[in-house]
Amino acid sequence: MAKLTKNSYKRKVILFGVLLFMSIALISTGFAAWIMSTNANYEDDGNVSVGTVTDGSIKLTDVALSTDSIKFEPLEEDTTGRVRNDGTNFESLQIVVTGKVSPRDILGELTIELQMEEKVKTALQAAADKNYIILPECANSAVDLKTLGGACTENEEGGYDFTYTIEFKWGSFFQNLNPGEYYDENETGTKVSDEEVKKILKELRATIYGYDVDASDEIINAAVGPTFKVVINARAN
Repeated sequence: MAKLTKNSYKRKVILFGVLLFMSIALISTGFAAWIMSTNANYEDDGNVSVGTVTDGSIKLTDVALSTDSIKFEPLEEDTTGRVRNDGTNFESLQIVVTGKVSPRDILGELTIELQMEEKVKTALQAAADKNYIILPECANSAVDLKTLGGACTENEEGGYDFTYTIEFKWGSFFQNLNPGEYYDENETGTKVSDEEVKKILKELRATIYGYDVDASDEIINAAVGPTFKVVINARAN
């Protein structure tokens, strides 16, 4: 791999600011799924780890994620215009979490929460405060799946099948559209100058990462990108 000097990296950042409005997908480490465990744990190969928990009587099984990464990227079909994908990295803002919990007759609580390091949470909250993105409900606090309508369905094994969708969304700054759509197709977005588009996309990236993108060394050092944990907690009555 060629070594990036400060000057060469800055030139690449400027280029990515036009073609890729976020670099998370380019350097993504993927999603880490965790289940709070007391005495049982299972991990498979790859960048997703899934655990099962038995706190005496409660069991969590068949827990899975529909995808292992969150990517703030252009849409897959967006191949033209001022803001477009690179042919490799595409928007991925939704993760469906599924699994089974049993037995239901003594299940008191089943919660799900999206956890992240404090610096990541601060950066994403800053992006939300600027209306660039909308955070999932479970990013702010745990959501009780048992009381959430439609999340749990009784199964024949005496437990529940559960499904929950964790979804980031684009904020009102982009009229709730992917920035690629907003700047190339929206009536308001198409009127924004090229220079302003570059400025906004650079600011979007800086806000997600939580620092100035001109600080090249910091970008290189932070090349792992944001990571998350999906935490599922099941408790008996």
